[in-house]
Amino acid sequence: GVVNGGELGRYTGDNYYGDTPIYQKRQDVPKTFFRKASEYTGTSDDGLSIIQSHEGTGGQSPNRSGAIFENACKTGILMVGYGHRLTDEEIKNKQITITSSDPNNTSTATISIPVLPPPYPTDPILSDTQMKDLLKQDVKEAENKIKSSMGDAMITQAQFDALVDFIYLVGVDNFDKSSIPSMVTGGNYNKVPNEMIRWVIACDGQDK
Repeated sequence: GVVNGGELGRYTGDNYYGDTPIYQKRQDVPKTFFRKASEYTGTSDDGLSIIQSHEGTGGQSPNRSGAIFENACKTGILMVGYGHRLTDEEIKNKQITITSSDPNNTSTATISIPVLPPPYPTDPILSDTQMKDLLKQDVKEAENKIKSSMGDAMITQAQFDALVDFIYLVGVDNFDKSSIPSMVTGGNYNKVPNEMIRWVIACDGQDK
């Protein structure tokens, strides 16, 4: 979405010139598509599905979905589900606490983590439902960050979801270091894609 001449709209396109997105046409969208960032209740189901597709479950075969795996850069960070990093406390206590996202049954489950010296166990410790619930639990930090740092910025649900995905990937600290908060609050939405590309993290820990 962009603000152009006082009109709200969005550009569409599916091509790149190098790392630069090519936007081919402008499509007006109703102003009702836009709300203040602070008014969103959370990430949409479509947004969560995109995060799941981006994160995967460690590139493992389907029968290992839900198993513990080392991060892609092989730096010793242990993960499970859709990009959940096991915290020091979780590893120390050998358990993960997951609250169900079912509004009719918001029960809490405690998942046991096995002893974790390499090679890491290949048996799943989380079900598909638990992985999705853990993701919804994990993205709350990103959701709250957007609402607090961009409260009055007018964005669409899709833009909110994209920002959640970005923060979940690079972390809150890197998000704060980027120019994205000021771009969004300043209405410079068309500059955000290039800034996001700049913050793709390589395995050497450096920004591309």
